[in-house]
Order: sequence, then C-alpha cells, then structure tokens
Amino acid sequence: LHVASAGAAGPHGTAGHVAAYEKLAEVEKHDVEGFMLACAELLADRSGQPSTRQLAGLLLKNAIGTGAQGSRARSKLARWRGVSMGTRRRLHAAAVVLIVDPADAGVRRAASLCAACMGAADVPAGLWPELLPALASVSVRADVA
Repeated sequence: LHVASAGAAGPHGTAGHVAAYEKLAEVEKHDVEGFMLACAELLADRSGQPSTRQLAGLLLKNAIGTGAQGSRARSKLARWRGVSMGTRRRLHAAAVVLIVDPADAGVRRAASLCAACMGAADVPAGLWPELLPALASVSVRADVA
C-alpha cells in the first residue's frame, strides 16, 4: 500500500499515477478492513512524507465514504456497517489522536475528515460515544491551530 500510495501522490495523469490508483482500488476491493487499517497506519506514520500521509487519510475517508450521495452513499454506509467493531475502534482511536497531530495541518485535516465520516455513521448509532467528548477536549487546547 505504501508504494502504491506514493505513486498515487505523483503527477496526475501519468501512467504511474493511474496504475497506482488502480492498484489501490484493487487492494481496497479485496480487503476493505486491511486497506482501511493500512491507510490509518500510513496516516499515523510521523516519519512519512506529509503528502503521503494526507493521501492515506483521503483514501481512508473515501473508503469509509459515509458522506457520499445517493445509492453510492447507501452502499458505502452498508459496507462501513460491515466493518468489524474491533477495526472501527482502531480507526476511531487513530483519528482522534491525529486530529491534534503537531507535525502537519494537512494531516490534521485529513484525520478530521476521517473522523467526520466515521462519526456521521457511528455517533447516531451510539457506536462512538467517545468522539464528542474528545472533540470538546481538543477544542479548548491552545496547542492545536
């Protein structure tokens, strides 16, 4: 996943860029939970390039996809509901930690988008009661810009 995401972060429209996105789509299709966890790991990797970390966050957000519209939204929401609670909890925890990542504002934004997508499905269902208190805590921190 790391190699493919690095290729996907390259110049748009190039053969390497297109091939990287095709590989990422294939990996996601065959192991969605593994794909999501791998994206979360790349997003959390503070030794990684910020652009690769941000891309991993966007790929994760899109894989969760609860913000999609129409029939795609229903399909993505059903897929998200099929993700094991163990995986969801790991993704929840990673997103909350990364919302305050001191290294890069783009990483914080990507993590925030992931949290928003997961929260849209899981907070109303009572599956992520820790999110709102965590966000309230973050909102009063002086070290988060």
